[in-house]
Amino acid sequence: MLTGVKRALFALSDKSGSEAFARFLINKGVEIFATEGTAKYLSEKGIPVKELSSITGFSERCGGRVKTLNEEIFSRILCRPGDNEYSEKFDLVFVDLYPFEKSKSIENIDIGGVSLIRAAAKNYENVIVVSDREDSAFVMRLLKEKGEVPLKERKHLAFKAFRRTMLYDFEISLWLGLNDSEVKALRYGENPHQKAFFYPLLGSKEAFDFHGDKSPSFNNIYDAYRAWLLVNEFEKPTCAIIKHSSPCGVAMADRPEIAFRKALECDPLSAYGGVVALNVLPEEKVLKEIEKKFFDLVVLPESPTFDFKRRYIIPKFWFSRWDIRSAFSGLLIQEPDNQFAIKGDLEEDVIFSFKVVKHLYSNAICVVKDGATVGLCGGQPSRIFAVKIALSRAGERAKGAVLASDGFFPFSDSVEEAYKHGIRVIIAPKGSKRDEEVMEKARELGIKLILVGERHFRH
Repeated sequence: MLTGVKRALFALSDKSGSEAFARFLINKGVEIFATEGTAKYLSEKGIPVKELSSITGFSERCGGRVKTLNEEIFSRILCRPGDNEYSEKFDLVFVDLYPFEKSKSIENIDIGGVSLIRAAAKNYENVIVVSDREDSAFVMRLLKEKGEVPLKERKHLAFKAFRRTMLYDFEISLWLGLNDSEVKALRYGENPHQKAFFYPLLGSKEAFDFHGDKSPSFNNIYDAYRAWLLVNEFEKPTCAIIKHSSPCGVAMADRPEIAFRKALECDPLSAYGGVVALNVLPEEKVLKEIEKKFFDLVVLPESPTFDFKRRYIIPKFWFSRWDIRSAFSGLLIQEPDNQFAIKGDLEEDVIFSFKVVKHLYSNAICVVKDGATVGLCGGQPSRIFAVKIALSRAGERAKGAVLASDGFFPFSDSVEEAYKHGIRVIIAPKGSKRDEEVMEKARELGIKLILVGERHFRH
């Protein structure tokens, strides 16, 4: 006999290969109840099982679409010690969902199976949930070796169960959303041969309003998002021009039209074909000016009052709780970088530069003068390379400017390079074992060096 495993429930879409697990349980004295089709399959293999109708009192209904949705079944899964049903509870639930991923149709959307998995996973302390066919061998091994499935392994199986239903529901919602336009089919992905979609995690298809003659691409939406995040760092009118998800010009001013012109002046060559975002709607004459230039997409806080000829979007739900990226066969998940811990009375250009630099790819350097970027560089494997490139782009405009770094300086060479170009203030995170050496070099060269606590890498 097994410890704590007396009754099992089997509800399988693909029954093949399940007999080995069933025979093992039967030989250990476990009583198996199964849905009609699963019971028939196992019985034909010579395995004595009971149909769930012996518990529920009715057979499958609605053409087989209702098999397990019954209070008698779920009370036996969800009950806990002390409940009246506990003596007749299910100790193990083995469910294989309809194969929606392989054949997308309404009939392949599993309802009862998903409910069984979630119920068993919720009560994992009292129920062993098997939602992955390969886990039947894992459970058999534990039962052979230990006579039970320990709590740690039960929790692991519950995690896999909720992950299974999450991915299953994602496939269904993606399919239904595309058919009903809740999910936006984009023009293409990062390249024209890649399919791409926008799947809303908050609200509905109104995560943003899009206006234009052709649908945006994956790159358009991501660049628009990065640009919108950047301009919303500031309360003053701010403009950001993004190319390949990196800023090529950012500026703030008392009026949005001045912010736009200063942002464009930073690097007008790179700005061509980029995405421009403004946190304050400018006057019509400025939008007409933007209209004449080639920007792939414009991000605005509200609709213009005239017929604007460029494609534009108006964000509605733009803040994400999680920053999610795919890697290998899984997801990398982190909190968004909303931290800004600069303290003290600092001049506007210093604060502006350090807020902008976190929106560049690391290693990142931002050179700012009079509320506008004049030299930007990101995505370099070496900090000194990023410093040299940003300063070379700034040219003569670097004299008297502020330089911000997203990470600490490992050596004092970056400070020396900044001095050659006339930088007067540097702001950077601390954390290098050579911080004192870097600070001493700045003092020697007459540069004000501000070291802060947090770094802002973006990969």
